[in-house]
Amino acid sequence: MKILTISNLYPRPDNPTLGMFNAQLFREMEAQLRRCPVSPTAQNSELRTQNSQLTNICIVPEWRVCRWSSIRRWMAPDTGKAVSTRYLPVFYLPVVGRNWSGWTYERSLGQVLDSIGQSDVVYSTWLYPDGVAVANAAASVGVASWIMVMGSDTFHLQVPARRRAILDACEKAEGLICVCRTLANRLIEAGVAAGKVHVVPNGVDSSVFHHRDKERAANELPSEVTDPKWLCPVLDGSAQLVLFVANLVPVKAPDVMIESFVELQDALGSMRDHKPVHLLFIGDGPMRSKIQAEVRNGGLEENVHFIGKRPHKEVALWMNVADCLCLCSSNEGMPNAVLEALASGLPVAATDVGACREMLEQEQYGRVSPVNDPGAMASLLGEILNMDTDRATMAARHGKRDWSDQAMDILSLLGE
Repeated sequence: MKILTISNLYPRPDNPTLGMFNAQLFREMEAQLRRCPVSPTAQNSELRTQNSQLTNICIVPEWRVCRWSSIRRWMAPDTGKAVSTRYLPVFYLPVVGRNWSGWTYERSLGQVLDSIGQSDVVYSTWLYPDGVAVANAAASVGVASWIMVMGSDTFHLQVPARRRAILDACEKAEGLICVCRTLANRLIEAGVAAGKVHVVPNGVDSSVFHHRDKERAANELPSEVTDPKWLCPVLDGSAQLVLFVANLVPVKAPDVMIESFVELQDALGSMRDHKPVHLLFIGDGPMRSKIQAEVRNGGLEENVHFIGKRPHKEVALWMNVADCLCLCSSNEGMPNAVLEALASGLPVAATDVGACREMLEQEQYGRVSPVNDPGAMASLLGEILNMDTDRATMAARHGKRDWSDQAMDILSLLGE
């Protein structure tokens, strides 16, 4: 079976940590294809080919046409592990161009129609504009397509023009894959045929995200991101650390994180003998300067720290150093950060979005809070930080579903 994956979420030379979940999933899909050319449940004999392979096209939204030629020459970071990837620049105007981006993406896909036509199935991740453009392009050359729905991409259903484009594309696609039941229900309520919607939960790389001793994890951190003035108290237990791992963009609500932290600090200030609490932001994005200004204006510089985007393996170390992960998003699917924290034995405070409730309802060291409610999140953080957590036992309960499980489930659907 020849599979072509298409997504804007994939590591790039200018953003090597972008879409790491896709990089891991595509690698595992490719590995399983090589071991077993087609899903054992496949009924279509035409898909039973000895030339099974997976190739990838990474869409690069870029309005500066002068950059397109250099983008086309990009090579995937860490090429020894990456699947064969071609970078395709597409014209995109942020925010104001959203209603037309499905059309501009489809026009750009005209450059790779030969690759689409030579595939047995095309698999796109991100509902709009990627999924819409891919479904239309694949239909134009008679190739089956599937769309992976991630979570925050469903907000486009709220805009009538985009909603019509999405529903039309879903009619052309063979099916849609959602990472949780909440997303599946959202699509069905919007008008997508229920028979086309499938739920395939995410996996986690437990070889990277697992429980470690806190001091051992800290010793493996690179020196440029550690500050003994605040890290040493965290390691000896005289201070605590809250971790925020996400892009600094509105849907991830880093501003709500700051407001929650301020309220937590106020609450701790009224208590005797409380431990100092630090907040560490791992991630970058357009809201960083605004958040840093809020930290300065609030006099929080000694307790709030920014280290930007960090490699996946380093994030796993920080999850063993921290005392709690906080996710403040206004929209999610099945957030990988929560899966990775659970596999690491790190308690989680998350907003009640996407699959967060179903991920945490059986975990005594995980809680959900209402969306955009800093007071409620501050109370939740205080509750979790006061718990006596058995982190090794917590980690042992999680991380059992890995990327190979997700890849196998997806390949079974595509093979049918």
